[in-house]
Amino acid sequence: MKKRLFVFSIIPLLLLASCAEEGKDDGGNATAPFPSYKEKSIDVYRKKDIVDKSIKVRFFDTLPHVPYIGVGEYFEEFFNTKLEQKKQGYTYYFSNKGESYLAFDALNNTFTTNDLYSFNDHPDFKPNTGKSFIKTDGTIETSRSIRTIELDNYHFAVYGNGEKMYAPVTFLSAITGALAAYTVAYNGKNLYVFDFNGLLGEATNHTSFGNSYGEMLDNASTPRESDLAEYNYNELCFVFDNLRGYTEQLEFGDNNLLSLGLNGLLEQYYPKIKEWLLSTDKKNYFESLFSLFSGLWDGGHTGLFWANYTAMSAYKRRSEQVFSDFYDKYQNNVLKKQVTSISFNNSRKAMFGDVAGNYYLYNNPTKTAYIGFNQFVVDYDGWNAFYNGKGNVPVHSDTYAFIRDKLYQANTDGAENVVLDLTTNGGGNSEALEGIVGLLNGAKSDFSLNDTFNRYRKTERHSLDVNLDGKFDNKDVEEANKFKFNVGVLTSEYSFSCGNLLPSVLKELGYKTLGERSGGGSCAVGIQVTADGCPYQASSYICLSNRVGENIDSGVPVDFNIARGDIIDEKLGTFVADDFYNFELVADYLSHAYEG
Repeated sequence: MKKRLFVFSIIPLLLLASCAEEGKDDGGNATAPFPSYKEKSIDVYRKKDIVDKSIKVRFFDTLPHVPYIGVGEYFEEFFNTKLEQKKQGYTYYFSNKGESYLAFDALNNTFTTNDLYSFNDHPDFKPNTGKSFIKTDGTIETSRSIRTIELDNYHFAVYGNGEKMYAPVTFLSAITGALAAYTVAYNGKNLYVFDFNGLLGEATNHTSFGNSYGEMLDNASTPRESDLAEYNYNELCFVFDNLRGYTEQLEFGDNNLLSLGLNGLLEQYYPKIKEWLLSTDKKNYFESLFSLFSGLWDGGHTGLFWANYTAMSAYKRRSEQVFSDFYDKYQNNVLKKQVTSISFNNSRKAMFGDVAGNYYLYNNPTKTAYIGFNQFVVDYDGWNAFYNGKGNVPVHSDTYAFIRDKLYQANTDGAENVVLDLTTNGGGNSEALEGIVGLLNGAKSDFSLNDTFNRYRKTERHSLDVNLDGKFDNKDVEEANKFKFNVGVLTSEYSFSCGNLLPSVLKELGYKTLGERSGGGSCAVGIQVTADGCPYQASSYICLSNRVGENIDSGVPVDFNIARGDIIDEKLGTFVADDFYNFELVADYLSHAYEG
């Protein structure tokens, strides 16, 4: 990710207009309620201290510190997309891809969509439009459910007037930008565009903005605006009630959150967290925000991007110590992951020397090769350059290219057993995962996901260019069939996200899993920002699954458990990982497991 510096701007809002309107339809007749508002011009930032543009927003009397924008204008300003729009009665429809639509009912105050996922595509995010090693052959989908959300449950309204529908800027950003990793944030004064993947080449990133957001602690004596504080809380409830996939590892309890909703869960079990999330006192708010995300810890997908918890934790040890347990649990969870990763790296180093990141090791006596990698990465530019004759195969920057190269090397070395080492793999790009599956599955790969918002299941069918001739044909199948090894997928509790999905998929294809149960994580990450500007990520409503659609968020059990009982840390339960790299032990298991 490209890093860019960023500071808060103190350019004031410019008041342009103040007026009250009654909603009118095309014939001038009264429509749904339309409160008084102030129209202001506020600055939009993409780079440090550089105003990209100024846009007009409205601050309605019902929420005088929450910026609203026309839905169509939002897409034009921030997504470079002009949606098709129509109005039927009190309902405003916006469509972008055939039958996919967003609908807002100004009278009943509802939000409806039949395909929210399709509105998370930013037209400028085209990383894979060049030539690549993978192509999609087709998709299979189950029927989708139309979802309607009653916004009264979250104590804010959308407003229709004439042909325009107005909604909070940050609400539109929450429902449309999360999966594009493209988010529009508001900090009480200005709007900031985040391009978390660095694909647009201009927008600021979460680290620089998050640090600036953290500096607000230095001005903790300035109270929060009460209406913005309340809306901020309600938008958080909306996101975690509706835009979150099904996980199984929450400190709060997944079933509690699913059945009660975030507000109900906090009211029943953690009322002090809710009270302080709504507080106008910044110290109370920051402490409760940290505690909220400690309770929403789900193994690694959900957390605040402003991760300087040293500063934030200064508030958690105050005399009341209301939330210290959450802080301790969070620190313990993170520390356990870190210690687990260190233990595996230390075991590899002790047995093989300095082996870090991507590595290949071959043991001739046991005819066993280990191929390790810490993340799934696709070098889109590298592949495009290669296929256009302007570069080499990106073996050192792309996971598919690396694994392919090492499988050929294993053949050359005479390997019978191949171990894919995911013990320190925290996940990454699912296309790289699909490529690896195709290498071991005749150049074909299926990718399945569950959309928990519109409640449907989708499977994409892919072909792989294994021989790298730019074609997708039977020659690729023949080439992939050369990789006939006794394959073992080595996992640990650190193996997360794609590091959890790959062993699941390969296990279904008949390959063996070794080590200890993987760490889980099955949701694609959604990038969000609170309504007052704190960046965070969360498990989204797009959930990766095995081939039969089962939730694998709690991890994949192994066929051969080789975790030793030599404990490094009694509290954390972290063990010595030497046997994970015992060539004789692993080769003996794989040889017998694939007999017959």
